[in-house]
Amino acid sequence: MKRLALLIATAGLGLAAIAQDTPQPADKPADKPADKPAAQPAQPPRPRQAKPTPNVRQQILQRQKERLTTAADDILKRYDKNGDGKLDQGERDAMLKEFADAQTIARLARDFSLIERIDLNHDLKLSDDELQSFEQRVSNRPPHQGIRKQPRPARPAAGLPQPPAKPADKPADKPADK
Repeated sequence: MKRLALLIATAGLGLAAIAQDTPQPADKPADKPADKPAAQPAQPPRPRQAKPTPNVRQQILQRQKERLTTAADDILKRYDKNGDGKLDQGERDAMLKEFADAQTIARLARDFSLIERIDLNHDLKLSDDELQSFEQRVSNRPPHQGIRKQPRPARPAAGLPQPPAKPADKPADKPADK
């Protein structure tokens, strides 16, 4: 079942990458009015990631094509019951039902870990008390610190000397307990 889910995910990623490989028009700079000064952004723009060279893109595309070809062959081996080299409607329906079952199983497995934390008596029935307890635990949590106030320090490249560590701020002197 895991192989099937992996096969579906791989095929989907491959198709998405092939669809994105269509040539895009070159970016043109936007015309700026001469009489208005350019507004400064609140934050500096993020640096753009370098686009892969055509040779690297071709290698990636080739690997995706190979993976999809292998996946198609595996699907035929598994679901082509009459061996005619293609899926008829009945075989296709059986395959799609199994794929839907795999998606359902994946969703249930993902949700089960949360249910396990909520279901305190482990009977797989979420009572009102269990749901209320979960709601209180979630509402009493400190707020999520999703945005960093300071940028993460850059990691030095492997093999290069480490920069000297900055001394940590010393806490204020506390009065001695009596």
